[in-house]
Amino acid sequence: MDKAQKGLTLIELMIVLSVLGFLLTYAVPTYKEYALAGKVTEGLNLAQAAQESVVTSFASGDTVAMNADNAYWASQWRASQYVSDITIADNTGIITVTYDTNALPELFGNNTLTITPYIGLSPLVSSAAGRIEWRCTSASHDIINKACSNMGYVVQTGGGSCNDNVTEENTSSQCL
Repeated sequence: MDKAQKGLTLIELMIVLSVLGFLLTYAVPTYKEYALAGKVTEGLNLAQAAQESVVTSFASGDTVAMNADNAYWASQWRASQYVSDITIADNTGIITVTYDTNALPELFGNNTLTITPYIGLSPLVSSAAGRIEWRCTSASHDIINKACSNMGYVVQTGGGSCNDNVTEENTSSQCL
């Protein structure tokens, strides 16, 4: 008389455990990095409004209009779930995005990114003329740099000047 099998055999159990081990080893860390990159992208998306503000005010009245618009921007800014602050520097239009390290503890110590406006290969200055291009810089956080790159920015690493690695042939940037 054949008795029906109940439960799993040893080999089936070992296969299930090896699949779970693979998922825990590779898939979970990759997903965490992917989720963090999505949260970092929120700051880049919010910074696009600041970029538009810099471009339109600079085009209509040079740095004087840009500085006046920066004051208005600062008064209207409200923090989001992952971004605690976005500021626009007077006279330069440099946008600094600061992430909330309470919401994103993975960014502790490296929680800012800088988006710098350039005309050609030079930073934005009074009476400059031409198309404004944007370059993204983070002190050292790979996730922020990857998010910047995915959004189409030229990424400057190492905290140096953007002119250190940008040439006329390498100006793939996001322009407004």
